[in-house]
Amino acid sequence: MILLIIGPVLPLLTWLIFTYVFPQLLNIAKEMADAPGAHWAGFIGWLPVALGMQLLMVVCANVLLIGYVGGPRLKAWIQDLTFPFIDAFVWHMPWRRKRLQRDFATMLALLLDAQVPEPKALLLAANSTANQYFIRRVQTAAETLAQGQPLTEAVQRLDETGEFRWRLEKRGSLHPRFQGALGGWLETLDARAFQQEQAAAQGLTTVTVLINGLLVATVGLSVFSVLIHLIQEAVLW
Repeated sequence: MILLIIGPVLPLLTWLIFTYVFPQLLNIAKEMADAPGAHWAGFIGWLPVALGMQLLMVVCANVLLIGYVGGPRLKAWIQDLTFPFIDAFVWHMPWRRKRLQRDFATMLALLLDAQVPEPKALLLAANSTANQYFIRRVQTAAETLAQGQPLTEAVQRLDETGEFRWRLEKRGSLHPRFQGALGGWLETLDARAFQQEQAAAQGLTTVTVLINGLLVATVGLSVFSVLIHLIQEAVLW
């Protein structure tokens, strides 16, 4: 309801206030006095900025809503048009990147414990993420693995922290199986992804509220300034 009803109505209300209500107040003030004050009339100049900010927020929110409702099918259709922009954008979102790493490492551990050859296990685990940008990075790692590099060095470009490589190197001392050695890191990735996602959501909500609050304060200040000026002129009469 907020995105589809209240959001589109706000720019319309702002346009009506600045186009019809506020100019009428200025005309009345001009009739009762020589001028209502330059700073009052200056608020009208904020109309394009205010409308632009509100429209941008509404458009972004609805795009995200459409993407969420469309699901994987819409993503696949957009991916065909913008390859590899969408998957690259997803990879550079910190919480999404950590979840991709979690899914990849989980599947890789299962495949390695099942004695699947390392190059094939890398590619199969990468395909399970359904992210073409990440798959291309894993393909590069698989090529270096095929050239003779050990698995610990081949996967170092897949994790910026280096913990993935460290756990693979210490697998024997941590746990005899890959799944057990990577278990703590996978839980950490999941927790950090949730924390970063919540922080981003709260930050976006806060910015949206502050922008709307600033706009409401601007409109209220401009309208009440004119009304105060009219009351002062009426008292002088």
